[in-house]
Amino acid sequence: MSKIGYLKPFYNGSREELHGEIKTLQMQLKIKLIPDNYKTNDNAPDYAIAAVGLSGSEIQIGAAWKKTKQQIGD
Repeated sequence: MSKIGYLKPFYNGSREELHGEIKTLQMQLKIKLIPDNYKTNDNAPDYAIAAVGLSGSEIQIGAAWKKTKQQIGD
């Protein structure tokens, strides 16, 4: 499987974000994973995924959850 992107830690004040890029033949996209420190319940996403435009503006394009083990063997 080919690698199409990367993420690196970035410290924005007191919170840690992940900044990176996705590159394919059809697109090249700068992205950020921004932690949601104010989750209202356990099923809410851990991160908001935002695309970064040329002007620096952010557009939310998705969400992500941390992978956790529920039981031995997962």
